[in-house]
Amino acid sequence: MAKYKNLLLILALIFGFCFGSQDTFARNLQDISAGNSSSRTQKTSPRRQSYNSYASSPQGSTPRHRVKAVTPPQTPRVSPGSKQAGSNNSALPPEYLDAIRRSLYGDSQPNNNNNSRPHRPEPGPRPERRTALANLPQVTINDLTSRNRPSPRYNPEILKIRDKPILFIAFPDLKQQSATLGRIAHYTEGNIGQIISQRALQNLDPPSACDFYAEGIAGFYNAFVQSQRSSPQLQLTSGEVWFRDQLLNLGVLKYGGNKYSTGQSPFAVVSYAVDPSFVSRPGLLNFIIEHEYNHALFYTNPAYRRETAALWNRLPESTQRHIEGFLKNKHYDMQGYLGNINQGDIVKLKEFVAYYRDYDWQVRRGWSIGDAENSVHREWINWTVRRLRQIENPYYKSLREYANW
Repeated sequence: MAKYKNLLLILALIFGFCFGSQDTFARNLQDISAGNSSSRTQKTSPRRQSYNSYASSPQGSTPRHRVKAVTPPQTPRVSPGSKQAGSNNSALPPEYLDAIRRSLYGDSQPNNNNNSRPHRPEPGPRPERRTALANLPQVTINDLTSRNRPSPRYNPEILKIRDKPILFIAFPDLKQQSATLGRIAHYTEGNIGQIISQRALQNLDPPSACDFYAEGIAGFYNAFVQSQRSSPQLQLTSGEVWFRDQLLNLGVLKYGGNKYSTGQSPFAVVSYAVDPSFVSRPGLLNFIIEHEYNHALFYTNPAYRRETAALWNRLPESTQRHIEGFLKNKHYDMQGYLGNINQGDIVKLKEFVAYYRDYDWQVRRGWSIGDAENSVHREWINWTVRRLRQIENPYYKSLREYANW
C-alpha cells in the first residue's frame, strides 16, 4: 500500500508542477502527505522541499516559467445612473457609467456627466438665441447726453430708450457707422429708393448720425434682394448683415414669405458715433444725439407728427421755400417715394423739426443755417423755434429722468 501511495505522490507532484498553480500543488501535496503522517514520518527530498518553500513564499503564485492571463473580476451589469445592490446607495464611479453609456448607445449619445466633455458635437446648427428688448441697457436721453454716455471703443453698442420703441446704436467712429448704415441712410433719405454700390458710398461724406423707422429698414433689405437678381455682384457689407441679424434677433424685423417686414410698429432705430472729431468740439455730440432722438420721437409718436405738420402748414410759403433750400444743401431728398409712402415729405418734415428746434444753439456757434436778412422772415423763424419747443415739451418731460443702468 505504501508503494501505491508513493506512486500517487510522484504523479501529483508532476501534474501540479506542469499544469496547476503552486497553491493547488501545495494543497495536493499536503493532502497526500497527510495520509502517511499517521503511520510514519514522511521524509522529504531536497527537491520536494524547494517546491514547498516556493509555494509558501510571498514572491508570486505562479511558476516563473508559466505566466497565466489575469482575468478582472466580473462587475454586475447595471444601467446608467442606477445604484449597486448592497452598496449603501453609493453612486457608481463616473468613468464606469460613461463606459456603460458608450457600450450601450455609442459615442453619439450625449453625456450627462458634467465633469467630462462630449465625445462628438451635436449635428446641425445651433438654434438662434433670441434677445429680449428688455434685456438691453435701458437709458434716457439724459443718460446719452451726460458725460457717462456709452462710448464704445471697438464694437457698436445697442441701447434701448426706456419705455419707448426706440433703439440707439453707439458706434466707436464715423467709418464703422458709415460701413454699417450708410447705404441704408442713402436709400431712405439721400436718394430715396436707390441702392448705391460700396464704391459709390466711399465717395460720399460719411453721415454724422443715422435715423430710420422699421418700415424703411425692411424696405431696404427687400429692395436689396430684388437688386441682386439683376446685379449678382451686389453684396451686403458685413456691417449691414450684422445690423439685419441684430434686428431680426430682437424682433424688430421678421422674415417670412421671402421678404422682410416689421416685427414691431411703430419702431425707430437711430445712431451716433463717438468720433474724435465730435468729442473735441464742445456740445456737438450732444446736439447730434438730441437731433437723432427727435427723429425717433417723430417716427414713433403720431400725435407729435400731427402737431409739427400743422406748424409747417402755418408757415408762409416763402419761409417754407427757404427751409427747403437749406435742407437741399444738406443733400436731403424731398421728392421720393418708398412704395406708397411719400418719403420725401417725411424727410422734409422730420429734418425741419430737428434742425430748427435747435436753431438758437446753432446760431450761437456761428453755424450758417441759411437765414435771409429779411426781418419778416427772421420773425417767422423765431416764432417757429419757440413753437417747436412748446410742442415737444410734454413729450420730452417724462424722459428727462436718469434711468437705472
